[in-house]
Amino acid sequence: CVELGVQSMDDTVLEQARRGHTAGDVVAATALLRQYGFTVGHQLMPGLPGEDWPSLVRTTAAICRLQPDLARIYPVAVLTGTDLADSWRAGRYQPLTIHEGVVRAAYMKQHFLEQGINCIRTGLQATEDLDDDTQVLAGAYTPAMGELVDTRRYGRQLLSFLRSLPDEPAITIGYNRRDTSRVRGYRNVTVKTARWSLPQHLTWHQDEVPLGHIRVCQGRTVYDLDVNSKTGPTMI
Repeated sequence: CVELGVQSMDDTVLEQARRGHTAGDVVAATALLRQYGFTVGHQLMPGLPGEDWPSLVRTTAAICRLQPDLARIYPVAVLTGTDLADSWRAGRYQPLTIHEGVVRAAYMKQHFLEQGINCIRTGLQATEDLDDDTQVLAGAYTPAMGELVDTRRYGRQLLSFLRSLPDEPAITIGYNRRDTSRVRGYRNVTVKTARWSLPQHLTWHQDEVPLGHIRVCQGRTVYDLDVNSKTGPTMI
């Protein structure tokens, strides 16, 4: 397995970050690795200098076309002793907030999974240095990044679907035990949001449901929501 530090597929962003490669180099390297039978991974870094939403969307689409076997997403954190820290202090670089990092990473991860690309990590692994406020000066770093990203992906799809259902009868939401935090949300934020924003009475419980799926039952009607697919809810 070889993982490439792709970071972006926008040549302007790559140049500003002084990565030393172009988007074309990523295409060529991916093809060469595949030619020799390697498993190919792409590492992406949303929030680099010069990136905006259109740039992120283009990068996401380009990675989906290349179809790596796996991907990792690391929203930018500003670390002490780096050129990026100097740019931030001088006001030349505006880092992502944690919320902005979650939004961008969730967008990328959702599209990757829908295209069958295994996204094996979102956010930097917590370490003693990274949890030191004197080392991480700004940017989208939190040990809970992965949970927050999945909370956003699951919550947006589930709440959007629930809003399309009639007010009565009551609704039961079932999920795999291992999906509990994703479905209910980080610190139960999705449950709390549903409670104050939806008119239906909701019951949440663990059930024999495949990972990545949510079972929504209203009366005798049962829906299956595959969060990692773009097919939408299906009646079962």
